[in-house]
Amino acid sequence: MLKTKMESIIACWFLLIFCETHCYKPVVLLHGIMTYNTSMELIKNRIEEKHPGTIVYNTNRYSGWSSLENMWEQVQNMGYDLMNITQKHPEGVNFLGYSQGALIARAILQAFPEHNVHNFISLSGPQAGQYGKWVSILL
Repeated sequence: MLKTKMESIIACWFLLIFCETHCYKPVVLLHGIMTYNTSMELIKNRIEEKHPGTIVYNTNRYSGWSSLENMWEQVQNMGYDLMNITQKHPEGVNFLGYSQGALIARAILQAFPEHNVHNFISLSGPQAGQYGKWVSILL
């Protein structure tokens, strides 16, 4: 009995010392042009539902008409926001940008090389440009 108890204690200490606890990295969401953070609520809610305890930052900066302001200004200001978030999470974050938010997110990653983003997801981002249906006929 004593030997089994001692083995259990040693096993617990081994697990605590040598095994990494798996947890999800925080997620930063960046909405698209002419929208608000509410447009990303479905994704935010799904992340929180499927991965309870995951911190989700759903930014509302440059919402609506202000999303038409100078894009470089948006990159700079939201880049500082991202840097503030990543300082709170040294283990890193995941970054998801939708539409124009994907373009801004990519520019932030390039303009702020000291970021701590582990995964970048460009959702419907026109990274290589966009074309209409008439162009696809030519291809």
